[in-house]
Amino acid sequence: MDETSEVLASLAAVPFWYDPTVFSGCVALSFIMPQKLPMDEGLLNLPIDADFLRIHGAPVEALDMDWASLPFSCLLYLQHLELRPNPMHADALRARDFLRKITGVAETNDAVKAFAEDAPGRTRTAIAVLVPVKSRAAAFRPPRGMIDIVTVVQWILSDLVRALRISTGAALRDVPYEMLTPVVPASFASGSDWASFQFEAKEQTLVLPHVAGHIDDDADEGESRRRVEVGFFELSRGSMHMVIRDHISAGVAAATQGDRRSAVVSFAIACELFLDSLLAALLWEEGKTPEEAVEPWRAPSVVRRVKLEYAARIGGSWNPNKPGPLADWLTHVVNVRNSVLHSGRSPDDVEVERSSDAAGALTNHLARRLVLSWQKYPKTMAVFVGHKSVSEHASKKRADDIHRSLDVHSALAVDFHSWRDQWLAVRAADENAD
Repeated sequence: MDETSEVLASLAAVPFWYDPTVFSGCVALSFIMPQKLPMDEGLLNLPIDADFLRIHGAPVEALDMDWASLPFSCLLYLQHLELRPNPMHADALRARDFLRKITGVAETNDAVKAFAEDAPGRTRTAIAVLVPVKSRAAAFRPPRGMIDIVTVVQWILSDLVRALRISTGAALRDVPYEMLTPVVPASFASGSDWASFQFEAKEQTLVLPHVAGHIDDDADEGESRRRVEVGFFELSRGSMHMVIRDHISAGVAAATQGDRRSAVVSFAIACELFLDSLLAALLWEEGKTPEEAVEPWRAPSVVRRVKLEYAARIGGSWNPNKPGPLADWLTHVVNVRNSVLHSGRSPDDVEVERSSDAAGALTNHLARRLVLSWQKYPKTMAVFVGHKSVSEHASKKRADDIHRSLDVHSALAVDFHSWRDQWLAVRAADENAD
């Protein structure tokens, strides 16, 4: 018996799973998971109903009923595949070839090649998901603002991985929509029972509306290298504005990859890190000791500190109850982050986009207030903003003076970081004492 016959025989070993009076057939979609799933090969029969949609934040009305009819069940067929050569070992061979281009050395005793040839392949799990559909044409139609078949399948795979992670303790990553391969092989089958069940001779290909990321191939390579060198130098010295930007960049990357919870948490970290570290720096420049500077944090609410501590020092509006960047931060970053943490839910795309916009607006507001306060707090400005922010927020009359001040005081960032380490230690001891 060939492999195809074996798979079909295993399918036929279970009762026929859809009602042929409701569904015209099924669509089989095939996926290779990022790693081997810790479960036996074979079949799963998983029910899909209104509660399944509700848990994923979708009302029944959002499901495209041209292809679907609730409730229904999906069959999943799992098989573990050994990939050869192991992608990691193939990368080692590519790295070896690249090194040889640089060194000009072609080693005859090729240990890397021998290791790659002898090493075992990498095992990953392949999953075929069979979804009953009312209409073949509707199932293969591109999304039109309603829940399509691929979205339902992604939710199924995501919940499968989560259930495995809980039951086995395996370190399995979430499977957001954006982590699926952007090209999905699919096939339609019809039949009223297993005896008449048959797949079409022609396969279909579903192209998903997402990519893993974007790289600007037209970017100036020399300028890109200079930016990387400067960024590396500043990160290696703990530059606060680079650390804050790193959290925002991590949030954007997480959102692009579909990890919406991590995105919102990263945006929240960036905002609170900026707010708390900024107030600490202002107190440092005022000459406070780390012990004295702990006082505002004895009232644990960051919102309360925002209302009381900033306006008198660097001016501007700091009332989070009035429209503006503070209100947007409270609504779209703090409240969403709290909701995610306390309910365990995943935010939707709109919430993540608004959270990103609010984080950017808040950091821009803080940078502007520092540039405008450069004479009163030149050291703090130098810790948190770069020349780009000065160019964006300084008046033409003052810009040259502020750029010079930034250059003069940038070296003092090392003093702040040393002071901040002591302040954080005092804060931690103070909180533990409570």
